Amino acid sequence: MKEHADYVTERQMANEIAELKAHPERLCEESDERAAYYNAPEHIAETSEMLERMRIVEELYRLRKDAGLTQAELAKRIGTCQTYIAAVEKGRKNLTFSTLYRYARACGKQLKLEMV
Repeated sequence: MKEHADYVTERQMANEIAELKAHPERLCEESDERAAYYNAPEHIAETSEMLERMRIVEELYRLRKDAGLTQAELAKRIGTCQTYIAAVEKGRKNLTFSTLYRYARACGKQLKLEMV
């Protein structure tokens, strides 16, 4: 299975789409394998962590969009580059509290950490 961080060209993407259209059963097989993996008892902790990470990433994305900021505008406000913001919003970066704080402030919010 490919990692989400793999970058492909337009041509490679078109070829993959054509291949899936020609053999749609492969997509179902991969989906079944993925579901079996994530639902297996030995992977529950990993799955829970991944889902929580996704929730946080979605919240960061929504926060930026609600503030009416582009990734480039947000990056400028917190002193980083647009590609870093893109990586954050794709869940590819582990964030420090400092970065989370600056991200929230740049979007006009305050950071509140709560453990339940």
